[in-house]
Amino acid sequence: MDTYFTVLPHQLANQVGSGSLEVLSSPWLLGYFENAAVRFLKDHLEEDETTVGTYAQLEHLAPSLLNEEIRIHCELVDHDDRHYHFQMQAYCQDQLIGRLDHRRVKVNKESFMKKAQDNSSLQ
Repeated sequence: MDTYFTVLPHQLANQVGSGSLEVLSSPWLLGYFENAAVRFLKDHLEEDETTVGTYAQLEHLAPSLLNEEIRIHCELVDHDDRHYHFQMQAYCQDQLIGRLDHRRVKVNKESFMKKAQDNSSLQ
């Protein structure tokens, strides 16, 4: 499955604080990857379920400029009832710009948020 994104001004490294250049930041590239995985799984979940990322090993291999289109290729390489393992690649103008080894786990939305609130120091 392929998902497409366009590099926007607020996603540049000099705007995010992850660098000083006007190129796609690594945090936003990771976000593109995670978003593609979420879209991949959306039709496989019940209404009360979602997935959360549990592992991400990112290689950001080449820069991308403002307004360039990024294509994320998402391949599910292994899964069981709750666990999903992806191998993903990012391309800009057919050049490989990034790779991600990514894992997600299925959770119940309400239970997950209750646990997060129970563990929060904001109470």
